[in-house]
Amino acid sequence: MGSPLLVGHGLADVDDLLRLGRFAEAGKLISTRDDAPALIASARVALFFEGAYEKALAAVERVIASEPGADLAIYARALRANVRAHQGKQIERFDIVDLAGASRAVISELVYFIALAHYVAREFNEADRWLNLHEPAESDFKSRMLVLRGYIAAAQERFGEQARHCAAAVRVLMPNAEREPYLFANAVRAYAVIARDVPTGDLEISALLRLLPNDFSASRFHAMRAHAWRCSLNGAYHEGLKWIMRAASEARTDVERMFAHLDHASLALFHGEGHAGSARAAFAVAVEYAHSIDWEALDSDDLAALPLAAQVAADLDAAEIARSFYQRAFALRGGIAPRYALAHDGRYDAFVNEAIALSEANHDRARSVGAATDAYSYFARVGFEWRAARMAIVLHQIGREAVWRERAAEHLRPYPRNPFEAYVQAGRFKDRALTQRQREVYDLLLEGCDTTGIAGKLGIAPDTVRIHLGRIYAHFGVKNRISLLAKFRVSA
Repeated sequence: MGSPLLVGHGLADVDDLLRLGRFAEAGKLISTRDDAPALIASARVALFFEGAYEKALAAVERVIASEPGADLAIYARALRANVRAHQGKQIERFDIVDLAGASRAVISELVYFIALAHYVAREFNEADRWLNLHEPAESDFKSRMLVLRGYIAAAQERFGEQARHCAAAVRVLMPNAEREPYLFANAVRAYAVIARDVPTGDLEISALLRLLPNDFSASRFHAMRAHAWRCSLNGAYHEGLKWIMRAASEARTDVERMFAHLDHASLALFHGEGHAGSARAAFAVAVEYAHSIDWEALDSDDLAALPLAAQVAADLDAAEIARSFYQRAFALRGGIAPRYALAHDGRYDAFVNEAIALSEANHDRARSVGAATDAYSYFARVGFEWRAARMAIVLHQIGREAVWRERAAEHLRPYPRNPFEAYVQAGRFKDRALTQRQREVYDLLLEGCDTTGIAGKLGIAPDTVRIHLGRIYAHFGVKNRISLLAKFRVSA
């Protein structure tokens, strides 16, 4: 079932096109009429699918001025509130008595659009209040309200709850996925985006992909990304890589292609130095796509590609490239439109801090520790377990405090086959506050090599080894080899 209001006013064909996601065709069909129901439909297309706020506002103002029946009047007011919310303006107040004259068939629709306006206006308690006033019987509005509840939960940084609401919405729509492809695709995307960060096994994403039509490429792309990360975080790297390659082949935009190659590089690096060549090649392609994107023109959650690019660059020891990406990410942090959940919570800032922590560890230790601590605190609080573990690992790499290793292990419990576990168990992390050569000297030292042995293995002079050792001792705050080995044993 689509919009009872549109169907009831002779616009069933328009409603069918909207449900199929064919918005341009719906717009052409609407343009053949100039009555209040057609203006309502035109406003919906302009607001939600074209982002043409002034066009939408003009249409609903014409409807309101024509003094239509109760259904059309309250519907137009609800859409006007949504326009104003998207424009960052104050929205009008609604009360349950406003719905008194509305027909029963359109109540679910009206409640949803009123709640949505309050969500976009960041009035989350009011949005919740409206959702709690009415329990829809129709599967499509039940799923819409569940997804909206998920977004409200995310805005209040209850991401586990968001995942549960979005999973419930997907389940509601699964029997009717063929008849409601647009809503199903939106629900799958909402679930997939959060499933990458929250350890949840409620739904098998690969099964959902079989129900998603190829026309809904963005939802398919994000579902494949989520499945790839889930596979890799549970030890199935090659399966994850297969899904990332498939996502790259179906990507339709340069931002999606950039995301796919960044994911490829990230997952390769997570699974060890043996995949570094593959990671560098994938990252080089991602950077080429980054150069073709007008970042200042973006207002979507696609901006999250910037901190991810900085993180990958940092892991590849490309400090200057990492810095350029996280600086641009920081500069654009307020550019995400309010219709995107990422605009309402603290995830984006935490992703930027994550990037700074990784990028500056070799250059500005104090800044790296501060950013890693902030990112860790956020991820630990909201239940992003593997990200919290990653920041704990960075803090252990820099300071060698055993508590961070213990915290990393605790956060990784939901991922028993995760790619970080070997490092946690061994207590041997790549030390981000040492140069590459110093790390090589340090690792050989821990293996029991003496100065001559290290020099022989690395092909450098013993005096050069001694210079490196002096800097390593200074970094760890010790005076000699014995003290350093003792400190390592305490940490491990």
